[in-house]
Amino acid sequence: MSGSIVTRRTFLRASALAAAGMVVGLAGCAPSRSTEGNSFSASSSSSVASVSASASAVSAGSSNQSSGLANESARKPLVVYFSYTGNVDAMAHWIADEVGGDLVRVTAKEAYPDDYDATVDRAKDEQDQNARPEIVVDLNAERLANCDTVFFGFPIWWYDLPMPMCTFLEDYDLSGKTVIPFFSHGGSSSGANSLPTLESLAKGATVKSGDAISILGDNVAASEQDVRAWAKGKTGLGATGASTIAMKVNGTTLTMLPANTEAASALVASLRDAPISVDMHSYGGFEKVGALPNELPSSDEQITTQPGDVMLYQGNQITVFHGSNTWAYTPLGHLEGATTESLLAAFGEGDATVELALQ
Repeated sequence: MSGSIVTRRTFLRASALAAAGMVVGLAGCAPSRSTEGNSFSASSSSSVASVSASASAVSAGSSNQSSGLANESARKPLVVYFSYTGNVDAMAHWIADEVGGDLVRVTAKEAYPDDYDATVDRAKDEQDQNARPEIVVDLNAERLANCDTVFFGFPIWWYDLPMPMCTFLEDYDLSGKTVIPFFSHGGSSSGANSLPTLESLAKGATVKSGDAISILGDNVAASEQDVRAWAKGKTGLGATGASTIAMKVNGTTLTMLPANTEAASALVASLRDAPISVDMHSYGGFEKVGALPNELPSSDEQITTQPGDVMLYQGNQITVFHGSNTWAYTPLGHLEGATTESLLAAFGEGDATVELALQ
């Protein structure tokens, strides 16, 4: 940028030059409209409207912010987030809907102004001063204690966490919990300094920075399925907040992430009493199948399976797919990181006895 005159306005608006290697103002750094897809352009405004409408469609089923729900939501994950324009809010709703989690929105007690430049100035001042703005959060100690996993969402502001989220991390004890980040950005797709800051402030927690999902603000409205798929694959917490299931076969332990179905919840409930052993055999060249000791509730749907899918068939048979098939099944879960090759290596060519236990 040597030899050019950069005004405050061009500094804030220069995100279009990010592809040319210029890291500037609000291009994924400050609280820009583009950071969460709410710039002054007409296209971005319609994007926010689309995202807000999509988030509203799932809010009735997943937005449980009242602390009075603690007893009903024991062990369910929390989806804690801060959103300025609406994109992170939409992502949070999609994630909560997939994992059966409770939404916890963090807001600044002194709301950020609607005026773009005023918000830019305030956010930069807060960061320069390492401030901890007072926040409003509907979360009590009992609900937090009854949670193992926290999805943690934010926009990238000035290359880092918004300072209200720093306040949250210092006010609420996340020790012993798994923290999974998700964020929107206007150019800092790696999260810049935000993930190291999160790791530093979430003392005693396991922060899975490598599992974070990063979405360009202007692309959030079109990314619902990507966000949902990511959420489904990043936690073993189903509708009842169940732990992941260990599937042990021939000396190999596979991790099964339970589905959000009544059948998966019933399977988890049975495993709380004792592990289950299932004798499985090959069928059709694409699956291993075996009879469960008890029938589970079916909610069959026509599904094309993928390697690693675990399905319920005819109410009492568990099937593990190393190939693909289209039939009426009830989802039980998915084996994390499974491929056709890894499953064939684990199960072998013949019959195999599988032990299922909660992790």
